[in-house]
Amino acid sequence: MFAMFDVKTGARIENARVTANVSGLAHVGAQNVAMEPVPIAGTVAYGNFVELPGSDRYDIKFDITVPGRESPVRCDFSYQHL
Repeated sequence: MFAMFDVKTGARIENARVTANVSGLAHVGAQNVAMEPVPIAGTVAYGNFVELPGSDRYDIKFDITVPGRESPVRCDFSYQHL
């Protein structure tokens, strides 16, 4: 699940295109997943399912494209799956 907010206004961003690239250190290959808009409590977040096949540290890179913005934004996260 992924939610975004405009840093200047605090408004939730609901019209983005979001993709996630998920890769594990000990696993070959990466999963590229389109994050789908998910309505929650009258607003929108983005989500999808990915497979985490075993204990590993996973790098997750979200690429976000918002209409009217000059360039996409990338957010990088790490997740330790036990």
